[in-house]
Amino acid sequence: MLYCIIASAEAEYSASSPLSNGPSVLSSVYDTLDHSAKPLFNCISHALFHTKEALTLHQQHAFIIQLVGYKNTGKTTSVCRLTERYKGLGLRVGTIKHDAHDFQIDTPGTDTWKHQAAGADITAITSASRTAILKQSKSELDALIAAIAQDVDIILIEGFKTAPYPKLVFAREADQLRLLESVSQPIALVGWPEALAAFSAEEYRLEPTLPVIPIDDEEALFALLESIRPHA
Repeated sequence: MLYCIIASAEAEYSASSPLSNGPSVLSSVYDTLDHSAKPLFNCISHALFHTKEALTLHQQHAFIIQLVGYKNTGKTTSVCRLTERYKGLGLRVGTIKHDAHDFQIDTPGTDTWKHQAAGADITAITSASRTAILKQSKSELDALIAAIAQDVDIILIEGFKTAPYPKLVFAREADQLRLLESVSQPIALVGWPEALAAFSAEEYRLEPTLPVIPIDDEEALFALLESIRPHA
């Protein structure tokens, strides 16, 4: 009986949007259970929902790469160059940018700006050629990826140093190399001359085979990504 209730809630969760109320249904059911039934309920519901989340993650077909580094190390330029290269191959590209400060993407005085200024939490606008959604709240990286993953082949993420995706680490100066020790899944160092001159894989406890690419070697950077990108 418990499994049927949980499976029903999981189906509701699966069939609707990421903002669906499947988990809230489970919470309501949990509150009505006898104390002795709650541990089993927790085990089954945890397994179902975490399996669902894992399957959703693995079903994302987009190739995801992060570009991380301190300010003015060449991340944005590289995102643009890589976007151009992948578009030249006929692939669909999505980009995601983390901003450590507040930003204004709308133009003051436009209708959508007026909607937001009036207090709208979410404003959407669409035309024959583009669509935008403006939210007055932060979005987690995984939610942003999930929102675009089915519509693109490549996702280039600028920033989000603590996220768990493969990373190109950018460094302009020697002291910026310490970032290599704190991020997960570094797949290459993209460096300026000063940083490359000071780099030692052994010092930063990295694999000696970690690719080291000069900041101006766009061909080498693209070739590296192409060597690890799954090809249909």
